[in-house]
Amino acid sequence: MKKILIYDHDRTFCLRLAEWVDKNKFEVRYSDDHKVARKLIANGLFDIIVIYVSCLLCDGMRLATDILDLRPTTPVLCALDKDDNALLIRLIQKGATDYIDKRFINRKNFNLLVSRIVPDKESREELYEYQGTQYRECISKAKMFAPLIAPLTIFGESGVGKSVIARRIFNDSHIFNKVFVSAKCSLMDVASAPEQLVGTGSRKSPGLFEQAFNGTLFFDEIGDMPLAAQAILSHAIEDGVYYPVGSSSPVRFNARIITSSSKNLSAMLTSGILLREFYDTIRQHSLYVPPLRECRDEIVSFAEFFVSQLSRNNPHITAKGFSESAKRHLINHRWDGNIRELRCCVNNAVYSCDSPLIKTRHLHFEPPSRIYNDNSKDRQVIIEAMKLANNNKTVAASILGLTRPTLYSRLRKYGLFKCNHV
Repeated sequence: MKKILIYDHDRTFCLRLAEWVDKNKFEVRYSDDHKVARKLIANGLFDIIVIYVSCLLCDGMRLATDILDLRPTTPVLCALDKDDNALLIRLIQKGATDYIDKRFINRKNFNLLVSRIVPDKESREELYEYQGTQYRECISKAKMFAPLIAPLTIFGESGVGKSVIARRIFNDSHIFNKVFVSAKCSLMDVASAPEQLVGTGSRKSPGLFEQAFNGTLFFDEIGDMPLAAQAILSHAIEDGVYYPVGSSSPVRFNARIITSSSKNLSAMLTSGILLREFYDTIRQHSLYVPPLRECRDEIVSFAEFFVSQLSRNNPHITAKGFSESAKRHLINHRWDGNIRELRCCVNNAVYSCDSPLIKTRHLHFEPPSRIYNDNSKDRQVIIEAMKLANNNKTVAASILGLTRPTLYSRLRKYGLFKCNHV
């Protein structure tokens, strides 16, 4: 059973959240004393931690910061009781998963958020078994990689479910199956990334390598990993040992490495964002997960599965399926956000529907091509790509998935054609 820890100096709020949690899914621990909460965290692993944070210098902030440093893969849900953008930005920068507003949170929204952050593992695996040909083929290929030791990189657009595939490989494996540790490379700070990997040799501050010993270590968006961390990881894989920060004694490295990327790694290699040794090491095996628009005949079955999944967990839901018109709209939508966007769309439709069939009016889609239809966002995306490519337009076009003429056109459009503008 999964474990959830709730900390808030307000004991009443602690008890309220603890009462809301689904006891069939979670073992609940709570405390209104930050020292007790620290001991609970030090003595056990939690699947999600809810912490009240009132300001930048409060006990909750210090506790959240310590957890995010000590256990960077543990989801942390921060509870706030006021509008404080600076505090919220700081928490997100440190690695907080999400936040709730104590003034407005209710049982349904709290449980929806917790379910999204810590989804039912069996249900997510079933998602890929349940669907049509392309995703079944993807799972079949993933099973082939399960007994292998060499690193694997999973390619696919954002939202296709690369982390789900990684967990499926872990569950099917008879080796490196002690623990599954996940890390987001985009959250790695350049200065502290090496320490995040190798730790300090102290039990109070284990690195990712130690946390994943005899298990599987999954790096999401591997192209965002800092160069120093790339060198450390590639040497650990090749040599089978690593050196904690401040130590001259080697420590055995024993973990299966799975990485994912939604970007063009070969273009990042060309631009110097990836080390050659690292690139060759992580790509010993690769798996491609198709975007949803390449599997249009499977979209409705995915959507129906999400409805059945929600109905199974909430008997008060009336929706059981989709009208024919709604199905056509689902099939024809672009789904830039892939399965993640589809899941969100279905969740919103289910809770706004009061009849057995979800109709077109219940479906609220993201605008098609939402990144490039928003000029300000489009401009910023191009700026970031040009920075990554060191102003090499050919490389930047490859990273963005554009042709060179299209990139040139947009550079002119946004006044970015001169390098010094970027």
